[in-house]
Amino acid sequence: MVKKDYYTLKIDPYFRNLVFPLRKQEYLTLEKSIIDSGCTEPIVTWGDVILDGHNRYRICREHHIPFAITNKEFQKREQAVVWICRQQLKRKNLTYETRKYLIGSQYEAEISANAAAIIQEHGGSSHRSAENSFEMPYIDETNSSHISTSMHAIARQIGSEHHIAWNTVRKYRLYMKALEEIRSKTPSVVPLILSGQYKISHKNIIRLSSLNPKQIENVIGRLNQQQQSFVRYKNSRMEIQGFMNQIGNNPLEPRTTVKDMPPFDPDAEIIALTLTIPSWIGSVERIKKGKDLCAITQRARNQLSSALYDLQKSLSGLIDTLKEVD
Repeated sequence: MVKKDYYTLKIDPYFRNLVFPLRKQEYLTLEKSIIDSGCTEPIVTWGDVILDGHNRYRICREHHIPFAITNKEFQKREQAVVWICRQQLKRKNLTYETRKYLIGSQYEAEISANAAAIIQEHGGSSHRSAENSFEMPYIDETNSSHISTSMHAIARQIGSEHHIAWNTVRKYRLYMKALEEIRSKTPSVVPLILSGQYKISHKNIIRLSSLNPKQIENVIGRLNQQQQSFVRYKNSRMEIQGFMNQIGNNPLEPRTTVKDMPPFDPDAEIIALTLTIPSWIGSVERIKKGKDLCAITQRARNQLSSALYDLQKSLSGLIDTLKEVD
């Protein structure tokens, strides 16, 4: 039987930020369950630091309820970050924004966890990042094909784990770092973005992160004036673009002056693609059902695998873009 006691544990702010917060009703339901039946699920720790179970810990402390702990062994802090991200990514109620943030955080931690070996083998330097609370080696991807390949391999592994393309993993890392930059300036904004209350595209998250604290608060104030339950991508795009134009950081593109241009149908190419996709699906299904794939040559299999992987990358990127358009 697992021992229960009144343990005193530590809360790491960075670890806590990786944990998707419960909604009010979810928290109240958990609280009632623990008060009625006790804390039935152990709190996961790394030493005396909580990895999973922040809400259970808070409830148990407030109501003086004993609880059990399960300790995880990690050699590096980054390994603990990867574990938290993986556990959180198993949750089915994650927002699209939180999923991107966690995958980006996992990639960042995986790079850091493996960077020492990469740098030792191929050369490089390190510095302490001001954006994170743990040692973050600097890897110059442009100067070492070996290091780029290693980071690429990590991205591919994470992409395979979460069923997305490797370049999407790298894009999510930029998204995560932009959110951390925003958090360092206006901490209260990030939970609103991760909860999905503010729908802001990847491009505009990057733009927002480049502003100073007062400018970010100005933009958020504009969004709050809309008095809606949540802010759509279209509205955030208009407000952020308008503010950037106003302060002169992102001037409007020059208007087209070509005369007598033919009428433009914005749906034409999309419709053509939509009508083409069923034929692709049909071809794939016919090959799956009617071909003995073991009988074809290795060269043909490799070519098909490469083409399908490229298609998967393009589709993943397009789906992400469509999600950010409202």
